[in-house]
Amino acid sequence: MKVDLTRMKMGEEGVIAEINGGHKLEKRLQSLGVNLGAKIKKISAQMLRGPISIQVGNTKAAIGYGMAKKIWIEKDQL
Repeated sequence: MKVDLTRMKMGEEGVIAEINGGHKLEKRLQSLGVNLGAKIKKISAQMLRGPISIQVGNTKAAIGYGMAKKIWIEKDQL
């Protein structure tokens, strides 16, 4: 099941399946370790479109709502 990062619940994990953004967005996300095929975990989110905290490997970062909306995740099926 594919969903964008904003629709995941806190603590959920998945694999990055798609990034719908331009070259600048992809470069910015790559610098954080957010690449296609990488395992990602949503740590927390603020209400009303605030920043979203994520973990990719050993890296923890906060990204904006707009960025998170462009990252599509294949959620793990348990």
